[in-house]
Amino acid sequence: MSFTVPALPEGAIPVGALVTYHGSLDDLHGQRFKIIPCAWHCDRDTDDVDGTPDPCRLDAPEPRFGLYDPATGQPEAEHVRATSITPVTTTWPADAVPVRIASYWYMASHTTTGGSSHARTLRFYRDGDTPGLPTGETWCRLSAPDTELVRHLDDQARGRTRTR
Repeated sequence: MSFTVPALPEGAIPVGALVTYHGSLDDLHGQRFKIIPCAWHCDRDTDDVDGTPDPCRLDAPEPRFGLYDPATGQPEAEHVRATSITPVTTTWPADAVPVRIASYWYMASHTTTGGSSHARTLRFYRDGDTPGLPTGETWCRLSAPDTELVRHLDDQARGRTRTR
């Protein structure tokens, strides 16, 4: 059976995409940044004292992002709403597959083992890096490891080097 790669949902901004900023920080307007999940670098991944869910949790209903300078890798802003950024990236490599982990989308290349049948290391593309080389990775636990999507990503790992 052939796997049909799904389209990236309308409005989804994948981790690693290049974006322009137009939020409340006027000095950052119009600049290009690479995005990551806010929870990867933010120390706010706890609920507020009043019980309000933290918007930086990996499973937040409206994910927040960290903005990084694509040239230096230095953080420029955190807790950024998706409504404050516009994707610059419009095309991804032909083998890229949109995958959602918690509240965030990734343009996945392939998976490698992650320690159990339910765990994988997801290799994903980041715009502006070496073309065609998936330079990002994140660990994930799969609730259903035997799906068409996971089998497809596992299959795409065959023939790649162990480092990427």
